[in-house]
Amino acid sequence: MPCGWNFFDGPTVVEACRTALTAAEQIEGDMRVLNARLTRELGFSADLSLCIHAGPAVVGNAGHGETRTLTAVGETIDVAQRLRKYGRVQGLRLAISRDAMAATGVPPDSLSLRSMAFEYDGVVLDVYATITSDDARRGLDVSHRV
Repeated sequence: MPCGWNFFDGPTVVEACRTALTAAEQIEGDMRVLNARLTRELGFSADLSLCIHAGPAVVGNAGHGETRTLTAVGETIDVAQRLRKYGRVQGLRLAISRDAMAATGVPPDSLSLRSMAFEYDGVVLDVYATITSDDARRGLDVSHRV
């Protein structure tokens, strides 16, 4: 499954988490369109796993001269990386940490998300997740709720 990073910042963690959840909805919609075309033209479809976590991180440009890249470090990034790996291995369409979900203000039971937990380095992280694209399609329609 493809992997990429996006950082959402806002005046509050609530705004950042809502923006991330809305972006996940848009990505899921774009994937449906792409997969319809791929299936029609090439006979296969693509898949992805979207994972959302929230918290403080140190974000800045690292490097020297013209060779500089955006870098992020910290516990939040470590947890997000583990959540991404867990989501990919488990075949999850969307995994959002309980903290990030709570910050959105959207009740998890309104989104067809199931509660799960995974462990990393002896710490258990509670997450909400969807498994199939059909669940994600139903679960990610949050634009009218946020």
